[in-house]
Amino acid sequence: ADCEWEDEVPADPSWMNWDEDQPDQAPDDEKNTQTHVRMYKKGAWDDTFDYKESPYACDYQGRYIIVESKRLVSDAKVACQAAGLTIAKVRSAEENEELQNAINIFLPVESDDHWDNSNWVWIGVDDLAESGNFIHFDGEKVGFPHSMGCRPARPLTHPLRGSC
Repeated sequence: ADCEWEDEVPADPSWMNWDEDQPDQAPDDEKNTQTHVRMYKKGAWDDTFDYKESPYACDYQGRYIIVESKRLVSDAKVACQAAGLTIAKVRSAEENEELQNAINIFLPVESDDHWDNSNWVWIGVDDLAESGNFIHFDGEKVGFPHSMGCRPARPLTHPLRGSC
């Protein structure tokens, strides 16, 4: 990684983990668009509709608390905040793997159907500000380091990556 978080978690500026053919931004029959992101039990991400109900994950000091009850993403965000937490934020492959492991430990297997809402957990990512530009709920770009909390781990050499 070219940067590390202040809590020393490596940050990979190019890292995201979309499921095959995602994000697809496909509208539903009422022309609603897929604006929020959830994570599959196997670790892949999907953009989907905010009116779906799924389990969710809260972030507690870089660790994840999985909540089995299905909620709308807006309700999941509020529930995490009410507990003094934030909805899950995944910043690296290591954090994605940690969240995936937590999901598989704490959520019962309800369905073998890939697209069953029980197999997905809300994370704090959407593209409401700009279609196709996915960001964390706190405004941080997905797959990019903190603008304030990132410090160079080594000099950047790739001209398209910019700097921390």
